[in-house]
Amino acid sequence: MSEVLRKLFVAGSGVAALVFLLLAAGVSRAEDEAKTGSEGRIVYATVWGQTLAQDGTGFYNQIADSLLVQEKAGISYQLMPYKRARATFLAGKTGCLYPSSISVLSAGGFAPEPEAFIQTHALFHARTHLFARKGATPPASLDDIKGKSVALPSGSVMFSLLAGSGANLITVNDETDKAQMLITGRVDLMSGMMPDTSIVFNDLGSALPAYDQKLAFLDVGVALVCYSSPENQAFVDRLNGQIETLNTDTGYVSRLMQAGVMPDVVAASALDAISPAAGGSEPVPTHPGRRLPFGNIR
Repeated sequence: MSEVLRKLFVAGSGVAALVFLLLAAGVSRAEDEAKTGSEGRIVYATVWGQTLAQDGTGFYNQIADSLLVQEKAGISYQLMPYKRARATFLAGKTGCLYPSSISVLSAGGFAPEPEAFIQTHALFHARTHLFARKGATPPASLDDIKGKSVALPSGSVMFSLLAGSGANLITVNDETDKAQMLITGRVDLMSGMMPDTSIVFNDLGSALPAYDQKLAFLDVGVALVCYSSPENQAFVDRLNGQIETLNTDTGYVSRLMQAGVMPDVVAASALDAISPAAGGSEPVPTHPGRRLPFGNIR
């Protein structure tokens, strides 16, 4: 084959490959649209690390499985990196985002019109704190982080909340990498949400780092957020019914308790079955300011 013919062959192969990729993308998009028609929808899951992993494992994926079990046939559950999932959700204006909340989207400037969104009941409450490296005193106020290096999740609203604090804010793309940076002393502090931080450090075989419980930046009910529409409202209503059912399930409530959190509204019968008032030996995780049935069990 002459050099000219060889180049033409290579160029032609490249064009054919491009056409094939475009056709494949079109088929994939058509399949998604067919799957998420008037009775279905896309749920964008915000992959961040081991608690919500790309392979479908992790605490938040397990909770999603329980929440969406009755809806699987009509849902495309798409796992994407955190920032891309949020951006795709906001650009689409029809789907849902998990885990999230309207208040978090608003705090980050991503929901200038909160009324455009609806959300499920909270599955549980999560709080964001600043955790200190081993041997260091955790900050009690923003004044204490001036000049300190702080590892933050890429795309986190914490960048906005810590702006002007005088801290050196460092972007990290994975929650395990973030934890390792703190463990090895490469940063002074890291932001982390509970229960996520507890789960990650436990899996790494490391003690939970010190933090000031009074210095909380985000205190939100973890939910599934959707764009407001009649179809999505019906979907959210069904999920709210599933959440109420889950909160009576002792296995589900126990799983949350093991992660260090509690459903926002837990059935007294479920909690009593897990830790009877007469003799539970472990403290029940509670949320400050929220009264729970049998919340004083020890």
